[in-house]
Amino acid sequence: MNYEILFRTMALLLLIAAALRDFRCKSIDIRYPLGGCALSLLFLCIQFHGDFKELGYMLLSAIPGIMMLIMSKFTNDGIGIGDGLMAISIAPIFGFPGIVVAIMISFMLSALICVVLLLLKKVTAKTTLPFLPFLTCGVGVVCYAL
Repeated sequence: MNYEILFRTMALLLLIAAALRDFRCKSIDIRYPLGGCALSLLFLCIQFHGDFKELGYMLLSAIPGIMMLIMSKFTNDGIGIGDGLMAISIAPIFGFPGIVVAIMISFMLSALICVVLLLLKKVTAKTTLPFLPFLTCGVGVVCYAL
């Protein structure tokens, strides 16, 4: 039985809960990335059938999240540490190409929304917006549209 859709849906639900908190509080409780790690570990245990190439792709999927963590240091937390941790925690469920596409969609969507909000003068260049809702949208697209 293929549990991929089930795990992707559970990861998306976890992201929705974390995104709501990020939107309200502009912070992510550590329990959300830990829950994502537990979910990914369970997924790896169920899906791993001795194919080390597939396992390699699942482990490679953490690279975009690690890059987000590095970016958080260089942008003075412009991208929060929690965003990178959430990306790392759910990455094995979506695999290497899937999480990259989700993060790219997230960045493009956040840039588009920021430009619209700046043009409407609803925010300034110094305003911080939570990124996790955008990541949730990107993951949703990868989960169900691709």
